[in-house]
Amino acid sequence: MRSLPTLLFALCATACSTPPATPLSRFSAPLGDAVVPADVRYRVAAPDLLVLRAPGVRQLDKLLARVAPDGRISAGPLGDCPAAGRTPAAIAADLTARLRALAPDTALPKNATVDVAVLEYASQSFHVAAPDAPDPGRKPFTGADTVISALIDAGYGHDTPPWPRHVALSRAPRDGRAAATAIVDVRHMLRTGDLRENYLLEPGDVVEVPPDRAPASDKPTD
Repeated sequence: MRSLPTLLFALCATACSTPPATPLSRFSAPLGDAVVPADVRYRVAAPDLLVLRAPGVRQLDKLLARVAPDGRISAGPLGDCPAAGRTPAAIAADLTARLRALAPDTALPKNATVDVAVLEYASQSFHVAAPDAPDPGRKPFTGADTVISALIDAGYGHDTPPWPRHVALSRAPRDGRAAATAIVDVRHMLRTGDLRENYLLEPGDVVEVPPDRAPASDKPTD
């Protein structure tokens, strides 16, 4: 079996040349959202921990900001800023505007910018139900999680345990949409590099590895 770095490189190389998949039911394959950065999809919520970066601005650079229960963060000299329900990029734009409004009357750099990143994803999660995995259970949702990355987070990707043949991806009812489950052929994706079923996860999703998986020596069928 190829090493994990080699395998991931092969998957990424194939994905770049594979056309976007047609969405299946309520699930969207990742290639359809490939042009959307993770920080555009992820919505901050309490109690996420953010880190602010503002080169040249000592009071702000590397400042840690925990999202409070009221959905706000304390941004030092820029005051409190609404964060819950917003993307890191939107928060950064707000803080940059505030910083530049202060700059003309202070010694702050005139073109200073603030970047915001999530340091601790603490508000949302998905679940990997896999009894034989080294590290199953609750996983932090980052906005860039997929079926394959969820399995890697649970400890797959090495010889033991072997990659599962199939997994079930279940999604609870939300926003008037019914619950849905997709059966994902993991071995097919790994063998062919066809990532159309490597769905992007949503908060609350459950990736379940059935206990009656086929032995690792079995060759999966299409």
